[in-house]
Amino acid sequence: MPQTALRLVDPQDTPGHALDYYIDLFLRAKAATRKPATVTWYSNVLSYYREAVGPSQWPPSVADCVVFFETFNAKGLKDNSRNNYYRALSAWLNWLKKAGYIDQNPLDFLDRIKAPKWLPRAPSEEAIQLLLDTIEVKADSWRGSRDMALFSIALATGARPGELARMMVGDVDLKAQQVRVYSDKDKQERVVIFDDDTLISLVHWLRMRADLAPARLRHLWISNYQGKGFRNFTYWGIS
Repeated sequence: MPQTALRLVDPQDTPGHALDYYIDLFLRAKAATRKPATVTWYSNVLSYYREAVGPSQWPPSVADCVVFFETFNAKGLKDNSRNNYYRALSAWLNWLKKAGYIDQNPLDFLDRIKAPKWLPRAPSEEAIQLLLDTIEVKADSWRGSRDMALFSIALATGARPGELARMMVGDVDLKAQQVRVYSDKDKQERVVIFDDDTLISLVHWLRMRADLAPARLRHLWISNYQGKGFRNFTYWGIS
């Protein structure tokens, strides 16, 4: 953490320096519980804020925040960088309000700068085939059979790890080549059809699973974690 973060002045003894005082007080409070890298991040952002609005500007106002963000807009920063500055400034202003040093957080009157949402990149067909080829080498083992069927179902249905973990043996209809999937998002049920290759993988797995799982265990995917006996294959194990 920069040495300046440990400097503490009294705004009553140094008129016009209340901004420095409350920035330093905030950094000292954060240094008591946060990692040095986090405190440095706060320190850097608040230093930029001080430069933008001036060292004697107190209390923080909507106009100050607008000037601060306009400074970075002029530099053409990307949305994720602008969101980082927004979050650091918001943390300081919320702390000031909670501690009773200001009556209102001026950011409450401005639109939030949202971070961009990055969509996951779909694997290439070559990468998928390499994965399946690797699993197929071990298909004679129960783990290999399970993993081949699991990945085949995931590819055929687009099911998420949590949805895969909730699948039961009774959700699979081999004759109709379909499986019930319970959505993570809206908790609704949908029925998805799978192809012939997935059917072959599932039949192989279900036959092998019948010799492994106790009758009370109805989950489609099972594991023998740490050799302690078969149980349902959890979200964390699948993901």
